[in-house]
Amino acid sequence: MYYSKYPYKLVNIRILHSGCWTSFIDDNLVKSLGRSYQPEDGTIRSLVIVNARSMKVLMNLKNEGKIKDIINIHKYGNNYIVDIIQDYNNSVLSILNKYDTVVLNTVKTKKTELWSFVTYEYKIPKIINDLSNIGIVEKVKISDYDPNEKALNLTQIELKCLMIAAKMGYFDYPKKVKAKELAQSLGIKESTFIYHLRNAQRKIVTKLLNELDAVYI
Repeated sequence: MYYSKYPYKLVNIRILHSGCWTSFIDDNLVKSLGRSYQPEDGTIRSLVIVNARSMKVLMNLKNEGKIKDIINIHKYGNNYIVDIIQDYNNSVLSILNKYDTVVLNTVKTKKTELWSFVTYEYKIPKIINDLSNIGIVEKVKISDYDPNEKALNLTQIELKCLMIAAKMGYFDYPKKVKAKELAQSLGIKESTFIYHLRNAQRKIVTKLLNELDAVYI
């Protein structure tokens, strides 16, 4: 069996990609649902979630030719899911693909692109150098990659306590049920129920804060 001597690193990077449609989005958050490279015509197809204000900006950018095409718009609550076609050449994705990175997440906010990806440690300087050629790399955060970091890892009892609390209105204001009643329905002590519920909440909050830290680096 072959073992690599090169460690994996988690990289979170913020870049102002000059001229890209993302540089025209002001303070509105644009969440990417996914993207794919289409080599037959040299484009990227991206699904993004935007609010009404950003939707107007995207339509103007399409009319100005800064986006190749918008092939579908789906109303989703107060937001929109937009199917965008853009150039692949000189894109952030083209550089990350060049170095065979594994892209985990993409967010656009405050005119910048925030990318989270996994790569070999020795490739990071080359990636940053290439990204600097297409935009301004504003910040880079590098950490050891832990595949389990994003997992909630709730125990069975923690999950039970959390689900019954949410279902029965324990988190409502005012509460529709008391902790003692929920504990009795599970056949455990009230103190035990609260202990496991708080553990579950702590894990969820910790995961959320870690993700926010990765996004707002």
